Amino acid sequence: MLTLSKDHIKNKIADTQLIFYRGLNTYQHGSYFLSQKDLVQKSFTYEFDGTLGNYTTLIHMKENQVETRCNCPYPRNGCRHVVAASLNVCDLLARKEIPELFQDPAEPYLIRAEIKAQALADRKKRALSEPFTPGRGDM
Repeated sequence: MLTLSKDHIKNKIADTQLIFYRGLNTYQHGSYFLSQKDLVQKSFTYEFDGTLGNYTTLIHMKENQVETRCNCPYPRNGCRHVVAASLNVCDLLARKEIPELFQDPAEPYLIRAEIKAQALADRKKRALSEPFTPGRGDM
């Protein structure tokens, strides 16, 4: 059984070392959305907001290989989107609480007014606890 790891992604999936680091950067910034997942089949679909439009990336784990597809204009396999998605899949499969991760939350989502009130309360708290130091600059 194949184990997806950062080294495997870097050496086997990424087209080049540069593409791996671009994908790592995309992954670290969270510039993607996990749109579909099937944990039993180990199949994941990601959406990326690319420079020329939206791209869809598919990652499917099989016994001894990882199948990847991306509809971005990169001319070869192993684009940065595939790298970023593979790194996220690696993290998802490494977590022990995967079933809890995808369950519906027990509490309902906050409404717009509640989000705004919470953000204002957080800003007031930070304003009282963090020092304010004016600096010289252009007026």
